[in-house]
Amino acid sequence: MNARRNRKESIYGRAIHDYVPFYFNPRNAMMYRNKDEDVIILAFSKKLLLGNNVVFTDKNAAASTVKFYHNINDLQKIDWSIVQSQSWNGKPETVKQTMMAEVLVYNSVSIKNLLGIYCKDSMMQKTLMQEYGLASHQVAIKPNLFFKY
Repeated sequence: MNARRNRKESIYGRAIHDYVPFYFNPRNAMMYRNKDEDVIILAFSKKLLLGNNVVFTDKNAAASTVKFYHNINDLQKIDWSIVQSQSWNGKPETVKQTMMAEVLVYNSVSIKNLLGIYCKDSMMQKTLMQEYGLASHQVAIKPNLFFKY
């Protein structure tokens, strides 16, 4: 467990670990760190941002300089050109942190908000279909979202 995520966010005063975290850009340093693992991406509706007890950040929620927001109008305070970057190599640490900006949904997220499941290759797609009884149209192959291993 990452001890930095035990700290409390500044909006509701809850521990960051009490939230379900989502990245605006899934292709970030956390994905890179786990590139050798069997990772999938679950895409959820943007409507989550409108829910009660939702917080979003301008960078990784565990970063010491993170800012927390809950007003939807504050989305404009996020540097989207950095969040949607493809690489942080050779750039300041703040770029890597900003690419990991998050949406934090308190406690749990309903599966009805799931829009899609993305995997890196047909082998993973086949595994998901067999193990979970999913149809091919339910699991999209999107290698560009993942890092090569």
